[in-house]
Amino acid sequence: MNIEQESLLKAGVHFGDLTQRWNPKMEPYIFKKNGKLHLLEKQKIIDCFFHVKLQIEKMIEEKNMTVLFVGTTPHLAEIVKQAAINCQSPYLVRHWLGGFLTNFRTIQKPIKQLKSLLAFQQSEKIAALSKREQVELEKNINKLKKIYEGVLDLPKDDWFDYFQGEKRSNVLLFIIGLKKEKTAIKEAKKLDIPIMAICNTSADPDLVDYVIPGNDWKASSVEYLVNAVAEVIRESKLRRDTKLTAEESESSQETKKWISSKETNRV
Repeated sequence: MNIEQESLLKAGVHFGDLTQRWNPKMEPYIFKKNGKLHLLEKQKIIDCFFHVKLQIEKMIEEKNMTVLFVGTTPHLAEIVKQAAINCQSPYLVRHWLGGFLTNFRTIQKPIKQLKSLLAFQQSEKIAALSKREQVELEKNINKLKKIYEGVLDLPKDDWFDYFQGEKRSNVLLFIIGLKKEKTAIKEAKKLDIPIMAICNTSADPDLVDYVIPGNDWKASSVEYLVNAVAEVIRESKLRRDTKLTAEESESSQETKKWISSKETNRV
């Protein structure tokens, strides 16, 4: 998946923030002023995305990295959610859960509660509840789903690996709305978790390991970029899984040959 000038222009990816809000650190990505707005350099957007694409492919195919989509700006939440679903990635779009990275075992409690309620709802036991109790159960489930539905299938106790006293995590944060997600950034930095983000002209790119210059407020721009990232993730997972299947098949064939040779020698 690559992005092209014509399509990113149509989506308005190159429209920056108001000039009065600009962050000088974004100057390398800015093309020029256009009235009250800055315009981002189109080729810079393409080059940065290509670099990010290569990194995502490497992280997923070689390290089996999980990309966590984070975008809690209300009018963009559904866009971010659908992109994450399309590439089977976890997401948080309602609000960032304080301690999600730094205290995940505590966060697991309501997640386990939601899973338990969902399982109960699908079981025969629900028939024993009154109509009123069933309505109350549905309300509780919906309340929890609004917050946790995007992270129900995350790894459990192995979410963090502890090695020689250092916390390491097999996750990459993809943030949409960098200035809004301060707590997420703080937690990621504390654990040395890499961050990828759409960076508007008012953002601080020093907070980000993998910069995608672009408008992070305009719905068409965000939709274009998150879908492009999702497609890279989806294709990378497909190549990873194909490789793993081939390796497992080869290993199985080698095992069969070894067993066959042993049986032949025994005879």
